[in-house]
Amino acid sequence: MKVKILSNREVAPEYFKLSFSATKELLKGRPGQFLMIRGDWGSDPFLRRPFSIYRCRKEDESVEILYRVVGRGTRLLSRLSAGDILDVLGPLGNGFPVFTNKGNLLLVSGGVGIAPLISLAESVGSGISLIAGGKTKHDVSYIADDVEELCIDVKYVTEDGSMGQKGTSVSVMREMVTPNDTVCACGPFGMLVEVQKLSVEIGFSAYVSCEEKMGCGVGLCFGCVVSGVDGEYLLVCKDGPVFDVQELSWDRNS
Repeated sequence: MKVKILSNREVAPEYFKLSFSATKELLKGRPGQFLMIRGDWGSDPFLRRPFSIYRCRKEDESVEILYRVVGRGTRLLSRLSAGDILDVLGPLGNGFPVFTNKGNLLLVSGGVGIAPLISLAESVGSGISLIAGGKTKHDVSYIADDVEELCIDVKYVTEDGSMGQKGTSVSVMREMVTPNDTVCACGPFGMLVEVQKLSVEIGFSAYVSCEEKMGCGVGLCFGCVVSGVDGEYLLVCKDGPVFDVQELSWDRNS
């Protein structure tokens, strides 16, 4: 479907928030689902790029994504402005479960992996605990207005100590998590591996949103295959991107 960009702002070095007009179908997107997006920039690059839903603003019928400039596609996306047209496919994939006991819900992010977790926090409501981690303050500072608006209890952590506690998301999670908690995490693969290890060690439930390169987003190209615990192949775009950590074979996927 074709949608119109409402704003495309750089909120930190190389990080952008892009808002666009949304149809009723797009506004039904659930936390953890994603969109396949490309701009009107010709045939190079040809394929759409996957982006998690960051916020669904039903009051003004818009959807917001968060992205970091990492390649040609996102570089071209960063050059678009209000009024430009996007080609959007979605919402796609399976999102996070519906949580009723939000008091024991702990969200853990690394870098741009914060995107689906803000969406989840907005869906569940106030009272959410969030660990927002990155290498420097530029990887986390841009969410401050959103977490304040959504009344999210946030703990910032950076590897260089430039914002919040010095360390990693996982090191802070180890200090906070209890066996009664449910953890939802998104970030680099190495971070998700550590979340899985801690879930076994401590005994909490955990769901992870996997970040993989995708070609089609609908399970046709088999470009985002991961190994399930029973040896079967799973598609991040179709079977995920959100998985219970017990569904995946972490040794095979490393």
